[in-house]
Amino acid sequence: MNRSFGPIMLSAVLLATTLPALAQPAPQHRPGTAGLFDLTDGNHDGRVAESEGLNFLSARFAEADADRDTALTRQELGDFLRT
Repeated sequence: MNRSFGPIMLSAVLLATTLPALAQPAPQHRPGTAGLFDLTDGNHDGRVAESEGLNFLSARFAEADADRDTALTRQELGDFLRT
């Protein structure tokens, strides 16, 4: 199996699940688009490389995975998006 399949699928799943949340008015404690970009731009060069995007998504996945079983349930994802 292609080694990039896992990160690509992770990115697709997280993108599909976070886009509706990003379309909602942002709560005060969440960064706006500029803040999200700055959080993702790990080396602060004004560009988000694929590796930076994947690192950011992987970190958010780990935060959402409350029981640390390397898989998300609907409950875990819902709880994460509500925080």
